[in-house]
Amino acid sequence: MPLLENMRWPDVEKNLKVNNIAVIPVGSMEQHGKHMPFKTDTEIARAIAKRISENTKALVIPTIQFGLSSHHMKFPGSITLTNSTYMNLITDICNSLIKHGFKNMLFVNAHGGNTPLLTEAIRSVYQKNDRKIKIFLVQCLNLSQQLIDFNFNTFKRGHADRREASAILYLSPETVDLDLDKKNNMLQKEVIDEPLKKRIKKVRLDAVEFNGCTINAIFDTDEVSKTGGWGSLEETSADFGKKIIEVTSNYLVDFINELGNGLD
Repeated sequence: MPLLENMRWPDVEKNLKVNNIAVIPVGSMEQHGKHMPFKTDTEIARAIAKRISENTKALVIPTIQFGLSSHHMKFPGSITLTNSTYMNLITDICNSLIKHGFKNMLFVNAHGGNTPLLTEAIRSVYQKNDRKIKIFLVQCLNLSQQLIDFNFNTFKRGHADRREASAILYLSPETVDLDLDKKNNMLQKEVIDEPLKKRIKKVRLDAVEFNGCTINAIFDTDEVSKTGGWGSLEETSADFGKKIIEVTSNYLVDFINELGNGLD
């Protein structure tokens, strides 16, 4: 398996002769409600990347464990990077890989809060290299939603919800205690619905609803959830988590193998 952390430099040099694709898993170290561990996003990204390394020749670098989590900082233990630190981190990693000869990169991101700045960072790298490299970015659960029917009509979508809880219950069951939120009924099916005004209601971490339409807004997590999580935990299971990880991983393996066809 081409996992950079386990390789020596001659191994990387040898691998570069048949492969110029690098996979960069990206997570976060932030609260996931009372019932799930801080490593949730990181563990999901790491698991998918590991499966990629088992089934492709792409080099997988160590998972980036810290991300942009300023909206979770009211919950003790959450760690966030500043925008400038994050931009520099992503840029430096890309530039290092490019220097060694990698021409294709895939970021496997499991924390949605990283996406806007991560996109800007890799766009900057792409343009500064005269568009001679290819960089791809996938948000894990967004991809999963395209591959699996999550049935959001029945199960409310949120943070630390059925999707993430199932994945981490499969990957690291000893770190999960669903009873903490199920028993105390603390995980809302929807965000806290205290109206800002009579006809303006919070509907997401990033939106309000007014007269049937949504308008983007900025909230911190504690403003929409007392526990740090929201959404549905109904029918959470390790089997469903296994399906999420395996289906998503298999798709990305196929993508990378296709990308690698005909490499110079």
